[in-house]
Amino acid sequence: MQQKYLKIGEMAHTLGLSADYLRNRQGTEFREGKHFFKKGRLTLWVVDEMVKWVESIEDEDPTIEDILSSLCA
Repeated sequence: MQQKYLKIGEMAHTLGLSADYLRNRQGTEFREGKHFFKKGRLTLWVVDEMVKWVESIEDEDPTIEDILSSLCA
């Protein structure tokens, strides 16, 4: 069964980004209630929404395929 939510460090690792990259874009590029949820001090990232975000990147970089493959594994 695929995980529905990941902690910020797990999501950053899965996407090949830093946790700071995600944190710095919370509330701007990534919206609370859509891309992530806060439970107290814990931030949970919505895997399906982050996959959509990765897929929306127009750049034809081959690493995007690697990111998507790791999310679906």
